[in-house]
Amino acid sequence: MNDKASKRIPQPDAAKALALFAVILQHAGLDSGPFFCFMTSFHVPLFFALSALFLNPEQSIKEHLKKRTLRLFIPYLVFSIADTAIVQAVSFIKTGGPDLPALTRYGCFFISGFGISVLWFLAALMATELLFVLYLKLPGLLKLCTALADIALFVLICLNADKLSAAFSAQDPDSSAAGFILICLLTALARLPLCLIVYGISFYTAAFFRQYLSFFYALRPGVRNLLPPISAACLLTLCAFISVKNGGGSLGMIYYGKSPVLFLLSMLTGCGGMMLLSCCICALPVYKPFVFIGMNSLIIMLTHTDFYLLTPARKLASLVSAPGGTIYFILVLLLTLITELPVIYVINRFFPALIGKRKAAK
Repeated sequence: MNDKASKRIPQPDAAKALALFAVILQHAGLDSGPFFCFMTSFHVPLFFALSALFLNPEQSIKEHLKKRTLRLFIPYLVFSIADTAIVQAVSFIKTGGPDLPALTRYGCFFISGFGISVLWFLAALMATELLFVLYLKLPGLLKLCTALADIALFVLICLNADKLSAAFSAQDPDSSAAGFILICLLTALARLPLCLIVYGISFYTAAFFRQYLSFFYALRPGVRNLLPPISAACLLTLCAFISVKNGGGSLGMIYYGKSPVLFLLSMLTGCGGMMLLSCCICALPVYKPFVFIGMNSLIIMLTHTDFYLLTPARKLASLVSAPGGTIYFILVLLLTLITELPVIYVINRFFPALIGKRKAAK
């Protein structure tokens, strides 16, 4: 094991794994009910929060842009092409010809940064990180004005979210590709104010989490073992209560439930609770599978969808349990993760550039 791997902190990877489980369950069809409201309050926002916690504010804009282009834009480009190619291949098999409407729609999604399926997350995270790095370079007063402007934009978007959603639904990419690209671009940009708020809060609370860890390790072993699970349980219970009361929400679809404030609170409490829960997991002897999944979360995020592994996992699970039940969703999750193992190996070993790595893993 090299020095870099040996110094890797396991808790963030375990937290990514927990968020990824929720993403897979949602895409498997768990899209209603109290648990759905709970898990969608934190699953994607947690990736933004973890990115913010480890942001290096001293890094130049040029260095950051180069790094995130490798890690985020290249996968966005490659998997946009791959998703489109798969849809067209299926169309040729079924109909003997291309699916031109899908080709136009996916092209508009890619160009605008709206993203095909889960790829919206890569575009939004890259834009959020770059904007936040630019924000950190601003002088004090201008930084304050920029933060207030972002909050004002968020409020404005909340007031007009229904109109934006209606305009997106009404736009036909076949009749006007330029118009569809414009509405997709507006939707993609409308995601960013809340993404920046979550990112900023996470960045500025990083010091608090470091103090929490210092306080945690200074405690007696008996108290130390109780503090993370109690803290995690309190935050996750609060998150569950707020998210169910709010009716859920979606960061990607700009749907904030009954109240944007409640949605923001559910995101922050959920992300904090999951980070503390990851500390509990890493204290267990069986934490390594969680860390492995978290380390490969980008691969799993990009290849678990209906374009790739989720469809066969759902079909296999339906042979054992009726779709929609608890057993069914557990089976889909396990089958998806199992079938991801060869994909993880192949990409890490032979095609590391697809996920922004410079050289193959040995």
